[in-house]
Amino acid sequence: MRHLTLLAAWLLSLSVAAQNICDGFNTGFVWTATSGASGVQFSNTTTGTGQQTTWQWSFGDGTTSNDAQPIHVFPGPGTYEVCLTATTIFITPNGAAITCMDEYCAPVVVVGVNNCAWLNANFTWASGVNGVEFHYQPPTPGAQYTYLWSFGDGSTATTQNAFHTYTSSGTYEVCLTVTAWTSNSTTPCTATSCQAVTWSAGGNVCDGFNTGFVWTATSGASGVQFSNTTTGTGQQTTWQWSFGDGTTSNDAQPIHVFPGPGTYEVCLTATTIFITPNGAAITCVDEYCAPVVVVGVNNCAWLNANFTWASGVNGVEFHYQPPTPGAQYTYLWSFGDGSTATTQNAFHTYTSSGTYEVCLTVTAWTSNSTTPCTATSCQAVTWSAGGNVCDGLNAGFISTATSATGGVQFSNATTGTGQQTTWQWSFGDGTTSNDAQPFHVFPGPGTYEVCLTAVSIFITPNGAAITCVDEFCAPVVIGGVNNCAWLNANFTWASGANGVEFHYQPQEASAQYTYLWSFGDGTSATTQNAFHAFTTNGIYEVCLTVTVYTANSSTPCTATSCQAVSWSGGGNVCDGLNAGFISTATSATGGVQFSNTTTGTGQQTTWQWSFGDGTTSNDAQPIHVFPDPGTYEVCLTAVSIFITPNGAAITCVDEYCAPVVVVGVNNCAWLNANFTWASGADGVEFHYQPPTPGAQYSYLWSFGDGSTATTQNAFHTYTSSGTYEVCLTVTAWTSNSTTPCTATSCQAVTWSAGGNVCDGLNAGFTWNAATAAAASSSPTPPAARVSRPPGSGASAMALPATMPSLSMCSRVRAPTRSASRPCPSSFRPIARR
Repeated sequence: MRHLTLLAAWLLSLSVAAQNICDGFNTGFVWTATSGASGVQFSNTTTGTGQQTTWQWSFGDGTTSNDAQPIHVFPGPGTYEVCLTATTIFITPNGAAITCMDEYCAPVVVVGVNNCAWLNANFTWASGVNGVEFHYQPPTPGAQYTYLWSFGDGSTATTQNAFHTYTSSGTYEVCLTVTAWTSNSTTPCTATSCQAVTWSAGGNVCDGFNTGFVWTATSGASGVQFSNTTTGTGQQTTWQWSFGDGTTSNDAQPIHVFPGPGTYEVCLTATTIFITPNGAAITCVDEYCAPVVVVGVNNCAWLNANFTWASGVNGVEFHYQPPTPGAQYTYLWSFGDGSTATTQNAFHTYTSSGTYEVCLTVTAWTSNSTTPCTATSCQAVTWSAGGNVCDGLNAGFISTATSATGGVQFSNATTGTGQQTTWQWSFGDGTTSNDAQPFHVFPGPGTYEVCLTAVSIFITPNGAAITCVDEFCAPVVIGGVNNCAWLNANFTWASGANGVEFHYQPQEASAQYTYLWSFGDGTSATTQNAFHAFTTNGIYEVCLTVTVYTANSSTPCTATSCQAVSWSGGGNVCDGLNAGFISTATSATGGVQFSNTTTGTGQQTTWQWSFGDGTTSNDAQPIHVFPDPGTYEVCLTAVSIFITPNGAAITCVDEYCAPVVVVGVNNCAWLNANFTWASGADGVEFHYQPPTPGAQYSYLWSFGDGSTATTQNAFHTYTSSGTYEVCLTVTAWTSNSTTPCTATSCQAVTWSAGGNVCDGLNAGFTWNAATAAAASSSPTPPAARVSRPPGSGASAMALPATMPSLSMCSRVRAPTRSASRPCPSSFRPIARR
């Protein structure tokens, strides 16, 4: 039997051991007062945790918690010694468990009530073409306010909301100072808030919205992980992926399996909605396209050389399990001391203690492959002469009294466990438990000898079982019982138009109670529940004192609870809930995207859509296909639940209805005439890819110099240098349509006689087999959105007249942008709401 002295010696030996996995485990926390009262938010900053971690907080006021990030209300102002004990378990590669414990303590200072905690100066802003709009919403309508805006350029304003025009583009520090007088305070409250505000002359909120993605092959097959790198999004954003193989996705970060090797033109179209302070919605759309190269399947991806090992008294046992039993394998073990072996499993005896790099190389032949597959895996293996797997098993625990009633929480601190572990607790009062972390109530005050026996089974790679047993005992002291610990005076409240309703639920119905409410304005009440009408708006400290007499006690028990209660005359939390939506046709087929613009929601909100065609939805941002063209009355009902500081729930409901006009179906929406081009020394090459291979097409190219062509792809030689408007008109007949579809696309094409500045740009690379695997990962998208078909040369980009003269060697696929700024002809403006 080992006692606390042995555990202390063992912990000391760990502290001086080099490179202990527990050394990186550091417990810590920071704290922030959640309001001006005694509520404190604790933020856990513990680092270096393992696979399983538990937390034990002691708040210095006799209470505890097992939450990771607790919020704790202290009984009153003062300085409290708060301690966090963290226990974490690391699972080693061979399945062994190492348990680490660390504790951190810090003083927490709780101050009295701050009567100005309700006031803030938080504001919102929206940048426009002519300037910036600022908006501030006072938290208490009944107070009297004054405002001072400082716009960061030397100018100010004193209105609640403001609009400011800057003389030059830039980023400005804008500050708002709010001063408020309330009827129940002799001195005003003041709050200041500052933000960095950016404005660009003639700018647009959509300018900062830039779609992009990178991609990585998830395996040697054709699965590709797309990582969305879009920046500058608004409050609501939807995604539309086109993978270039006829399939699409609406996921933010999709994984897509392509039908086979090849180069695919993948496009991401992002639609984001910015909600301005006045509730208006601005919709921005941007597109980014890039080629994705899918290589052939790696027929050896199934093979690995991962092995397990177990260190014993005489040496180390190694074990490998082939992934495919039907293949033929050869093995080569390298034990890190110059010796090798060629068996599937191996046992090796080292001549001296130490850590060795052990590698296994596996070669496999399968019936459907002409060449073998090879895989290698290496691990750091440690062996100590004369060691025993059971030496690392050390039983232990810590105990914490959870209240003054004799209840104790036991936290298991056992380390070095195997694959299977059972627990046997003996509490010293004739009772036992098999729980890992038991909670036990002792029969009365006294000192109890508590013992924990841990039985752990280690499974060796060859399936043998080694059973290890260890015991730890320690005294646990139980103090006297507090017969009034069961009583509390916690109450709930709900603010209404005429006053505040207070409610208290007694714990013991058979006891006799007396009550004393103190409402913070000099009035009181003595009923179990109470309704109080305050005469002025404000925040009041309301206290309830409960006194109770029970049949088995000669003296009464008393408990008091206080809360900060806010009331505004005639106000209602539901007034701020405003349901709303905007609708956008997603295509010409009757599909409509509804963008939810509801404001003032609470902690939990549900949605009920009625589309006017007999169907409904509970989605937040539904897409709905209407059965026919027409005008539909669409209604959105928002049900939002607000949780008050004392835990009461207030349910608010608001409805918004608007007509939605659905037009007829356009059977030609699938057709486009988008083409690519590449300028060379002798002329310009044009390329068009039909969207539907099964249709019959005719083509008409107009090259801008009076000449034409009627082939799918074309090469044209211009007689003089210049910029030409080239148009392609595509006509298509499908088997299910009686009339053809037509689409036209035009672009500005530049050609220079005798060559192009871009002709000297020749991309190239070298590679070697060791790093070839890295080629499947794409880089971060460049600032210019480049989309070029395989084999096309570099070309000069035609720039808008408002842009400076640049020499660029890329063809730019323009994102969809706002029509409010000059765009080249390849840009597609959209209509804004």
